[in-house]
Order: sequence, then structure tokens, then C-alpha cells
Amino acid sequence: MERNYASVIINTLRNKLLNTPMDKINVADICRDANISRQSFYYHFTGINDCLYQMFLDDFNEFRNKIPEITKLNSIRELLDQFYSYVYNNQKIIKNIFAASEKVVFFNYLYNTMMAYIRRTIPKFVPEAQLLPYDDLNYIIEFYISCFLTSIINWVNKDFSTTPDFEAVHFQIITAGSLRDWVRKFIEFNRRKAITTANGEKGN
Repeated sequence: MERNYASVIINTLRNKLLNTPMDKINVADICRDANISRQSFYYHFTGINDCLYQMFLDDFNEFRNKIPEITKLNSIRELLDQFYSYVYNNQKIIKNIFAASEKVVFFNYLYNTMMAYIRRTIPKFVPEAQLLPYDDLNYIIEFYISCFLTSIINWVNKDFSTTPDFEAVHFQIITAGSLRDWVRKFIEFNRRKAITTANGEKGN
């Protein structure tokens, strides 16, 4: 029963976001449309943002099930296609969230989701990544995802005037090979640092 109530609340928020900006929606609106009491709402969620976050978590689970097994992916491009398509297919909701401060929730969701997948795929497409310390690899992945999120911001600002394939192709043109190059540069940097440290110790 609890799970059904939570789903009703989340689906009500999702439906309202198709036509209403996030900052124009409040708990009273959701309770009225869902035909539930405020007590029922706050039993399941601490507030609108909590409900929004859970909505994206539900999307994440569905999204994850739709992505082919990592071993079946042939390129990072295939992964990018999945992300751009998700954003495009939810553009009405995202635009209504984007106009409010709650867009942070969306970007946190997108960031965390992409981080999880890049983390899992990078050893396959860039085997050398396994030679890097955790912090160095995280820095590289975070920088890559920041570039991706910037492309999403620009896309939303353009009112989704291009297709997911167009965006994926252009992002790939700019970043193709970047993960591999960055990994190799970090490995070389760490190698030189180790040599310098070793020579310094010998000199002492």
C-alpha cells in the first residue's frame, strides 16, 4: 500500500510537470490532483524536492534496464546516445524543472547516473585507466561529465531544436579520444613524478 501511494504521488508530479513549471507546483497541488491528504504526502516524502529526486531514481532504474549490458556496448558513443535520448524524451519535464531552482536535482541525478556508467565502461574502452589511482580517474571522469552537462544546458537553452543524434555526434567530435588521451597523460605525469621523487630520495 505504501509503495502504491508513493507511486501515485510521483506520477502526479510527473504529469503536472508536463505542463507546469516546477516552481509553480506545491504540495497542495499534488495532494489535490492525487486525491490524498497532506499527511499521506509527508509520510512518504519530506517535500517536493524529495519527491522529484525519487522520480528521477525511478527513471534511473528504468533507464538502467534499457541500456544493453556493458559487455555489449561497442563505444562510449552508444552510451551517449542513451543519455541524449533520455533527456530528449523527457524534454517537457526537464524544461519545466530547468526554469526553477530544482534543476539542481535533475543535474545531480544526471551526474550520478552518468558517473556510474562511465565508471563501469571506462576499463573496457580505456584499459589503461586501471593503472590510475582512484582520485586521478575520478578527476578525469568528472571533467568529462562536466563537458556533457554543459552540452545538455546548451541544448535546453536552444529549446531542443536539434535531435539527440545531432547532439551526440557533435559532442563526440569534440571529445572523441579525450578519455584515452587524459588517462595516458595522467599515467605519464605520475610516472615522471615517481621518477623525480625517487631521484630526490637518492640525492638525500
